[in-house]
Order: sequence, then C-alpha cells, then structure tokens
Amino acid sequence: SSLEAEGYKVFWATDAPTGQSLAWEKQPDLIVSDVVMPGIDGLAMIETIFKRPGIKKMPVIFVSAQIAEDFQPDQKSLPVRFALLKKPLFLPQFNLLVRKFLAGSPA
Repeated sequence: SSLEAEGYKVFWATDAPTGQSLAWEKQPDLIVSDVVMPGIDGLAMIETIFKRPGIKKMPVIFVSAQIAEDFQPDQKSLPVRFALLKKPLFLPQFNLLVRKFLAGSPA
C-alpha cells in the first residue's frame, strides 16, 4: 500500500468485526475505514470501538464512494478528529491527510 511504502505499519481488516478486534488489540495511531460495509457501517464500527473502556482516541479517516449529505457524526458518538474522503482516492491528498493526522511521524 502507499502507506506501507511511506514507512507506516498497516493492519488490514476486510470486515467490521475484524476491524474492531484489530483496533482494540493494536490501538493504532489512525483508523481508515469505509463508510459502507456489509452488516455494520463504518461509523457504527468506530462508535463501538471507542465505547470500549481504555481504548485511546485515535483519529479516523472515513472513505466512501457514496457520501450522504447527512453524514455528520456528532462529538458524543465520535469524540475524535475525523475526515471524510470520497472514492476513488487521490493518493497524494490521502497521504497528506494521513501525515497531517499523524503529525508527520510514521507509526
């Protein structure tokens, strides 16, 4: 991936339950999640991750081909810094946002 090429360690999940487990176990510096997923959507997954006691509040980048105009998580359900990017991703913009969220230091 472009993030691995830039020196970041990446953990991959193909569904929400795996993503939740990885987030709880690894406590990454940043989460990138699709909004639309089978079963549970990305916002619900992220809200579930942050409800767990002791989990650190890492920033989130949501990506989606279909961005609903009413997609506005409130600070109670998502008390972290987040961004929403439309697919297909423009990699330079995505990589810049990742660096900005991580303050330039590879994880």
